[in-house]
Amino acid sequence: LFKFQTTEGGTRVPLIIAGPSVRAARSDALTTMQDVAPTLLELAGVETDRDRCDGRSLTPLLRGTAATVRGPDDAVAFEVSGNAALYRGPYKLVRNAPPWGTGQWELYRYREDPGETRNVMQALPAEAAALEADYSAWANRVGVVPLPAGYDMRRQIGINSLTRQRETIMAALAVVGTALGLILLLGRSGRRSPASAPGPHS
Repeated sequence: LFKFQTTEGGTRVPLIIAGPSVRAARSDALTTMQDVAPTLLELAGVETDRDRCDGRSLTPLLRGTAATVRGPDDAVAFEVSGNAALYRGPYKLVRNAPPWGTGQWELYRYREDPGETRNVMQALPAEAAALEADYSAWANRVGVVPLPAGYDMRRQIGINSLTRQRETIMAALAVVGTALGLILLLGRSGRRSPASAPGPHS
């Protein structure tokens, strides 16, 4: 679909990493933004607390000592404004709120069907139930808050955008106002102190 949704069109993006000890190769391993911090921490020699961070270091992948970042039973989940997804193994559980989604869970084999055109929810009820349980456990652990009745994502995006624009404009006006104030102040002080004529020399 598009950004802000949890369909692949909203979540699948390229990542390019270069630097010392980075193997020149392409990888299709599943990674997320939450993997960036543990990677940088490991490269800096700082130990990551696995109980406080869901991300995994990409260092083995970058150095060519591993082909994947997670095992087949490791789940990765996220949620934004009621849109949610969970990846585990070859499956992706996904839910998008109306008007672009149904608000119901759908299940895809995301690697072989990146366009998410074949919902296998009905065909694989056991897998779907297991992934839904994984998502519920993750949501409870991280504190996902259910959206209130009548929540309109489009309206909230508009409110957020206008708020940010207003804050940016107010900050810019403050800078311009301060600069003008200083210019006026310096101009007045220059007019109040005329240069005195040099005195006679003996």
